[in-house]
Amino acid sequence: HTLEYVTQQRLTEPQWEKTLAKMQKWGSPITDEERKRLAPYLAAVWPKELDAPGYPRVATPPGAVPAARAR
Repeated sequence: HTLEYVTQQRLTEPQWEKTLAKMQKWGSPITDEERKRLAPYLAAVWPKELDAPGYPRVATPPGAVPAARAR
């Protein structure tokens, strides 16, 4: 996965532990020791309470959306 995908997850430590264990079963090359160290790190850096990344809203340029047709 990309780093962007990982940082959007916002999981708790037990959820990260479960996710990382599942990834190991699917062939991820991380060791059990790495998994035990990664789960608390990921939960601390990107906690569930952290706001989701925001993207600025921009106005739609004139003419970008066709006008609705009259019925």
